[in-house]
Amino acid sequence: MISTIITPRRSVWTALISILAAACMVGCGGAVAVTGGGGGGGDAEPDNDGGSGGGAGQDEISVRFINDSDAAIDTQFYATNDVLDDPGEDLFQPQYHIEADIGVAGSGLLDVDADDEITFPCSDNTVIGTEGGEYYDSSGALLATGQRRILSVGDNFDCGNTIIFAYIGSNGEYTTEPPVVDSR
Repeated sequence: MISTIITPRRSVWTALISILAAACMVGCGGAVAVTGGGGGGGDAEPDNDGGSGGGAGQDEISVRFINDSDAAIDTQFYATNDVLDDPGEDLFQPQYHIEADIGVAGSGLLDVDADDEITFPCSDNTVIGTEGGEYYDSSGALLATGQRRILSVGDNFDCGNTIIFAYIGSNGEYTTEPPVVDSR
């Protein structure tokens, strides 16, 4: 019985990690240096297994990812401290894609009901966002793509804040919630 439960999960992650590895051959990286991330808490509770968990200092920003869905998530997270002429278009470029330190083995993937948090430097130019996130079933098939979300320092958050991206849904109805700014 236990092997029946474990085998589908392994096949999902094998398929998703293969897809992600192929995508990284095209170009992965990021314009900000990321710290934290512990591979996901696995329970949609604060990540206490190696993630930063302590929030951001005044010259940093923390971003928390929560998968509150019945699907695995590719967070599709992007961030930069570069000046962007048109953040809606310019942010979603390969050089700003961040997956290291997010989710399973730093792949950018979050399992069902998992969470993770990363911290990185913040400046007057910081822009972050998600292309929406991709929702995958246990066979690795794409179920849905969430909604794009873009935030910039000064307009939507301040350095020192924690931004929370929540990916929610079940049974074919999935959404990427508008980010929540926690200024504690």
